[in-house]
Amino acid sequence: MMNREEELQLQIRSQREEYVKMLKESICVVDFTKVNGDFRKMTCTLEPNILEENLQVVDYYNKTGKKPNDNVIATWDINAKGWRSFRVDSVIDFVKGGVPSGR
Repeated sequence: MMNREEELQLQIRSQREEYVKMLKESICVVDFTKVNGDFRKMTCTLEPNILEENLQVVDYYNKTGKKPNDNVIATWDINAKGWRSFRVDSVIDFVKGGVPSGR
């Protein structure tokens, strides 16, 4: 039987996988609270065509051999034209293609 911490980590991993899947499929809008407490709305993606257009690595973790942090998603910020990240547990709203994810 899992303890509360293990259950929470499993939920975060599951949510992370769902977010990454949506980010790879389209541009998304993510509302989240930054580590310093500020609110942020980010338009971002992991869609391969957009990353390639911006001369970015499509699979950063595979290329570098680094292990992804289950609590954090690194993504391409469309407006800032740079890599940004957010914590999965800090997401307030996540919208893919104008359709709320239900969170």
